[in-house]
Amino acid sequence: MTLNAIESGEPSPTMGSYVRVMGALGFGADLALLANPAPPRHESQKTAVLEDTRVSLSRHQLQDLQSLALHQEAVRLVKRDDQLRLKALQTLDNWRSKPGSRSSPLWDEWSVVLHRKQWRRVLANTQRSNELRQASPMLSVLPEQVRMKVLDDIKSLKSPTIS
Repeated sequence: MTLNAIESGEPSPTMGSYVRVMGALGFGADLALLANPAPPRHESQKTAVLEDTRVSLSRHQLQDLQSLALHQEAVRLVKRDDQLRLKALQTLDNWRSKPGSRSSPLWDEWSVVLHRKQWRRVLANTQRSNELRQASPMLSVLPEQVRMKVLDDIKSLKSPTIS
């Protein structure tokens, strides 16, 4: 059912499912290129990246990919259950009640995102989206087992075997 949903472009499959399918089909390199949008300088570098994705992902790129995958899953859950969005807002309000944080501008932006349900703002592949994800209340809505599954799926890109 999951493969059928992925093939038909339905929004219900998790990011982890996409990662596993891409890895099994040998498209893990494409995922790595999404995590690092800067093109290689020479054709030989491109080939090296495509031959072994697990080696080409830096620690920072892997963290960005993990953050994106976790947020995609959180947004998917929030879209199905608005109580989770309210929970994220409550977490955000608790954080914002303590003055003096350098994250305050990001939290202000998160307030807008959560109230207006502007998910693209945090799921985009931009520097600002990365910054928002680093100061995110959304991870508070993810059940631990979902969080661990997504993290395991992303870590499989670095391991020698893909399950």
